[in-house]
Amino acid sequence: VSPPADTQQEQVKQATPLPAPCQKMLSELPVEVPLEDAEKHTTLVKGVPEQECEPQPQEPQQQELHVEQQQQQQESQVQELHVDQQQQQQESQEQELHVDQQQQQQESQEQELHVDQQQQQESQVQELHVGHHQQQQESQEQELHVDHHQQQQESQEQELHVDQQQQQQESQEQELHVDQQQQQQESQEQELHVDHHQQQQESQVQELHVDHQQQQQESQEQELHVDQHQQQQESQEQELHVDQQQQELQVQEVQQQQQQQQEQQEDHQKAEHLEQEKAQREQQLKGQLEQEKKGVDQHLDQELTKRDEHLEKKGEQLLEQQEKPLEPAEQQEGQLKQ
Repeated sequence: VSPPADTQQEQVKQATPLPAPCQKMLSELPVEVPLEDAEKHTTLVKGVPEQECEPQPQEPQQQELHVEQQQQQQESQVQELHVDQQQQQQESQEQELHVDQQQQQQESQEQELHVDQQQQQESQVQELHVGHHQQQQESQEQELHVDHHQQQQESQEQELHVDQQQQQQESQEQELHVDQQQQQQESQEQELHVDHHQQQQESQVQELHVDHQQQQQESQEQELHVDQHQQQQESQEQELHVDQQQQELQVQEVQQQQQQQQEQQEDHQKAEHLEQEKAQREQQLKGQLEQEKKGVDQHLDQELTKRDEHLEKKGEQLLEQQEKPLEPAEQQEGQLKQ
């Protein structure tokens, strides 16, 4: 803060030093000599002209130029400080907006992934329910249709809520942009109306300080609003997680029922298969027994025929043996008759 121009001119007039030879002469005077006597005692030094011993006043134009230069330097410094503050505020606001946009993108991606997972789970549940009886299929399809309709409504409500939040954020951003423009215009008007006096500069500094405090309060309120929004989203995500767990439990129960039914069907099929194998084995055994019986009968018939043939041969041999001794007796009788 620069003092007024009148005080600066008085200070310049008082601070004009004397040349070195005159200063030496004044220093040699006693301390108690008044200033008037000191002026009388200022004797000329050899080789020093009178003009050098007299104080040389500066020109008023040079003093005014010097004062204007100082004022311009101070004004440029104040403007640079104000510009730096504005740049820092804009950078912080842009960073916060960028962080909010990233969070919104992540949240939308998570919601899309969650919707995709729900659709995949629904398709898996529908595929698992294929193969049941018609009444079970109809009841389960109705339940799935109700759940799907509820999920669609919930997703639509979430999308509407996200759209409303985006619209609110856009309106807030627009309001912030308008406030920033108004603040910039006001600051520019304040800079244009800056006077060279110290009191106006102090008032401007105070106003800037108040604006800075207001902006800090607004940024804190925005951060609190963002924290509340994050907490709401976390609670919603927890509720969705609980719903997912319930759906997974329902799917597991359905899978267990299906497994039990499959096991019952497999047991029934195994029993039927065992009965079929038993019947086939009985038929095979019957066939084998019949074949073996036929073979045994054939073998017995063959042995019987062999025995009969053997007995017939033996009978024939016996008859032949019995007939042989009779022939010589008949011969003897014939000889006797002759």
